[in-house]
Amino acid sequence: MAPDGSLQSEAASGALPLQVRSETARTLKQLASTPAALADAIAADTEDNTEYMACQAVSQVQAGRSAASLLAALGARQNSDGGFGGAPGFASNALDTAWTMLAFSAGAYADGAARGRAAAYLVSQQDANGSFGVSPSQPSANVSALAVMALQTAGGDPMVQNALNQGAAWLRGQRDANGARIAGPAGQWQR
Repeated sequence: MAPDGSLQSEAASGALPLQVRSETARTLKQLASTPAALADAIAADTEDNTEYMACQAVSQVQAGRSAASLLAALGARQNSDGGFGGAPGFASNALDTAWTMLAFSAGAYADGAARGRAAAYLVSQQDANGSFGVSPSQPSANVSALAVMALQTAGGDPMVQNALNQGAAWLRGQRDANGARIAGPAGQWQR
């Protein structure tokens, strides 16, 4: 990691810099702590989309900082269907809803009703095969993994638990005989 919080591997990744940084911050927090320079680099990103705001909120909490303003801004983005879109006024989707649920959980967002509506929306977006995608009937291992992680934060409601179990089963089915994840079309990273 560079002193400015950037990572040497960013340019080679198929993900955007903030995505790489936020996943690195989560991993480092699991192992020890989130470096301040990395948390600062994530917080400095000015892209105004729901996924990035959620990543920023999670990284701030993991660094021991307040994310109250980010969580409030995320809460204001909730659509009438309970989900979250890429930005205010955008249609809800499973990806942005899952990211927001993870941020709400990390920051102990107090609005339980909003969290419940988000969980209900996410459950409603699950395909019959157990997967989740950015749009219906377009399964994505990445979106499914995020949705399963988000549903784990939603409590013990039987519908949530059923969706969680189905999503986990679908994800297990996406591995080859050696346990490695099967790549998406033409070996591309699934979004």
